Amino acid sequence: MAGPRQKGPIQVTLLMASFGYKEADPDDMEFMTIIRQIETENAVVVEVDGENNWVDIYASTKDNATNAMDRVRAALKLEVGGAKVWHPSVLMAPVTVGKKGFMALLAQMPDGARPYMSPKAGPATNNAEFNQLYAKWQTGFREKLFQAVKQIRSTPSEMRMRVQLGTLLLQEWKKNVTEYTYGELENVIKRLGIRGTFSFSQMLGNAQLAHNLLTKIYASPSYFEPVGTRIGKLEQIKPKHTLILTTSGLKVETEVISVQDTDSGKAMLRLGAAKGYRRERRSRAVEIATSCPEHKYDWNLAVRTQVPVASLPFSHIDITNHSKFTRRPDPCEFPDVRMQQEFVRTFQVEQITGKTSWVFTIKGSSYAIEVALYNVIAAAGDDAGKLEEGGCGVDFFRPGWDDLLTARSVAAGVRELSEDCRELFPFLEKKLGDQDGVEALARRIAEVHNLVSGMDDKPPVRIAESVVPETEEEDLLLSWD
Repeated sequence: MAGPRQKGPIQVTLLMASFGYKEADPDDMEFMTIIRQIETENAVVVEVDGENNWVDIYASTKDNATNAMDRVRAALKLEVGGAKVWHPSVLMAPVTVGKKGFMALLAQMPDGARPYMSPKAGPATNNAEFNQLYAKWQTGFREKLFQAVKQIRSTPSEMRMRVQLGTLLLQEWKKNVTEYTYGELENVIKRLGIRGTFSFSQMLGNAQLAHNLLTKIYASPSYFEPVGTRIGKLEQIKPKHTLILTTSGLKVETEVISVQDTDSGKAMLRLGAAKGYRRERRSRAVEIATSCPEHKYDWNLAVRTQVPVASLPFSHIDITNHSKFTRRPDPCEFPDVRMQQEFVRTFQVEQITGKTSWVFTIKGSSYAIEVALYNVIAAAGDDAGKLEEGGCGVDFFRPGWDDLLTARSVAAGVRELSEDCRELFPFLEKKLGDQDGVEALARRIAEVHNLVSGMDDKPPVRIAESVVPETEEEDLLLSWD
């Protein structure tokens, strides 16, 4: 057995950014392979602190430490437009921007601009091509892109994999197939014909099947609780109203039973049984679906969509102070969850989600696969504006946890909200589309799939600073606000 590695006198601590870089996770085999290679190349020792998301570099000389730090930054930066992550400038770009602002947005990408997030690199473009790109941007593609990114906050590769698997499963569902053996599900997965690049070490259920799911579609072991199953007629499957609270390690869903008026004029929101599941550590490239780039905490109130940070009048500290999680002696049991009434009285925030799901069980396993359609509406502050978003997802979950948590519910009862939420509910009563159920989800999946697939067909672009002269169309330099 090799002895302890010799640490040099020089120590550098590098805090990994929570957006745009791989997370410092010692259980991530791909991450640790890169770290070990950097150690060998630069004669340093690197220790990974996954809890705090940083790495400590020990070296014999300052130059070795600096070189190793630069190599860590370069090696762990997620590729723009590749099968890893959307570029943050695309996620956070302004709603209105002129030609110069558009060019500035593209200039943020040092390796060349890819306005349609094509993974292909390309040569410089000319003035006419730039104007054509800008015209397309102005005439609607930008809005569609942002809508798709907000609704399915994930990578281009993950998008394609998820929507294709969802489409395949729904095709099976129409044939009344809702149960699979591992081998049968393996055959469905093989029909995807797409390889992912993400490596996840934890295996669920059948090891080989779980490995294929996790590497092919980035399916996360997030244990979504089912809120609807196939119960006969399609019209019987309706979205339910759900209040969602997410923290760094736990996610809690509680069903909204009813809203009652009170003498004081405030609405009393009656909540049903609290349901929840543990969140597993995984790559930050995938975790952007439910985490805020500004913090290392997954606390925003959302499911596969992200409420703007500025609209949330509280922080992760507030949630910690007003949420009580009591651990049980058996680590396999979900913790006792108590959402304190003081939280909803103090903060004028709520997130209500309409969720319609289709569940596919796996024979001989405690796991199932859920294909879900989300309709989300959020409100915050005194003049709370409504944020209507949606999305679709494919996830593992453990149905057995549903019964366990329902039996030990601590959230049942009437709660008084400081914000009258009566106006939110009419929206949730609307149908999800012209037709409810499978057809609506299939249309949504096809829409996103066509949009994302078309991105690769756009010409790759590299915008030089000389594309648009400084004096051209000054009036189009609009505010980034």
